[in-house]
Amino acid sequence: MWKNKIIFILSFIISLFLYSCHTSKKAVDTHGNTVNTVESDIYNRIRKQSPSFNTIEGKAVFSADYDGKSINVKGTVKMQKDSCIIISFQPIIGIEMARIQATKNNIVVVDRVHSTYYKATYEDIKKMTGIVVDYDVLQSILSAQIFLSGINEKAINQNMFDASKSTNGYHLKSSLPASKCPYAFDFDADTNYRLTQTVITERLHLNTFSCKYYNYMQTEKFQFPYEMELKAFDGRQFGKINISFSKIEIDKILNTSLSIPSKYKAGDISKLKNIF
Repeated sequence: MWKNKIIFILSFIISLFLYSCHTSKKAVDTHGNTVNTVESDIYNRIRKQSPSFNTIEGKAVFSADYDGKSINVKGTVKMQKDSCIIISFQPIIGIEMARIQATKNNIVVVDRVHSTYYKATYEDIKKMTGIVVDYDVLQSILSAQIFLSGINEKAINQNMFDASKSTNGYHLKSSLPASKCPYAFDFDADTNYRLTQTVITERLHLNTFSCKYYNYMQTEKFQFPYEMELKAFDGRQFGKINISFSKIEIDKILNTSLSIPSKYKAGDISKLKNIF
């Protein structure tokens, strides 16, 4: 049923976002040499081109492929910076059939077809899946930002990356040692310093997550990628979600309230485990 596939997409999105670690190091090129002044400023140039917002709202089509399953669903994405992310699925225009709402403290999945909701803290999801879900990572990926999970955005600086030029632009690689973080972070940007790809790799098992950014278009305040391709591979199964935006609005007042009718029953969040 499409309902189960929508819940699968929501749950799969939850499962993509991990990681928490700290360190710093001087920027070096891929040959181990200190990069020149221009290259050492790559991080700051990319950050300057990154979207700066209070709120983002976009109409989108979600296309998912995972373990032989595939589906396309229309919906919306809303983000209120450092507060709330809402992904609403509306196969029928104007009628919400399912929603995921993430805050700093928890995640709620609402199934309006079967009048059921699932609520979990990030610790619940960690215990259920073994995955450390990070709100800040989800926000950074959906807004095309550089990040190092576990480090405050304002504390991140160019000395935490190895910087180099690439064939199509620029490359940043986190200089977090394996002893302090089991994940490696890589970021690619085009010649205009717009982020084109984020890759997170688990060093031990080589499980990977990536997000590619395409089709940058001008909004009221900045350029934003209207196409995102999210991929994950856990060593056994491969999954992909494409998000295609048709309209983006910046810094409008958002209604982020979540209405769950009293007749809705609370579902067992552990039952979603089979979807991961």
